Amino acid sequence: MDDTMNLLRLGTRVHLIIQNKEELIDKYKAMLENNQNHKNTLRETIQLYKNLIHRLLEIAAKDLETSQEQKGVINKAFEELESTKSFAQDNDLGNKSEESSSSDTQVVVTPKAAPIPNIGNSGMNSVRRSSRLNRKVIESSSEIKKAKH
Repeated sequence: MDDTMNLLRLGTRVHLIIQNKEELIDKYKAMLENNQNHKNTLRETIQLYKNLIHRLLEIAAKDLETSQEQKGVINKAFEELESTKSFAQDNDLGNKSEESSSSDTQVVVTPKAAPIPNIGNSGMNSVRRSSRLNRKVIESSSEIKKAKH
């Protein structure tokens, strides 16, 4: 009878060991799945950051194009100003003041300066905007580096 009891106890222990091993295997499988999900989440996050950086670079490029266009408009305005000044000088337009001498009248022509176009702060605004975008790109890249580690 002792042998039978010992065999039953041994069988119970073996059954418990096998059951524990199966539970451990299930836990490890769940951990592996969780790890794989975590890797996929990291990949998605990295892809989102890449998309964000590409979008910021596109915005910065558009800003650069806009500032180049503004520079072209300003240069064109100054060219028109110069051509207006030269036209006024060529055609003796402007402020005329008369100085009389004893025998004849002498006319002194003072060219009238065309007004300088008011460009305001548009140039500075684009500089500020581009520096803000550069700062955002730098901050984004540092966040990505932190996410990798």
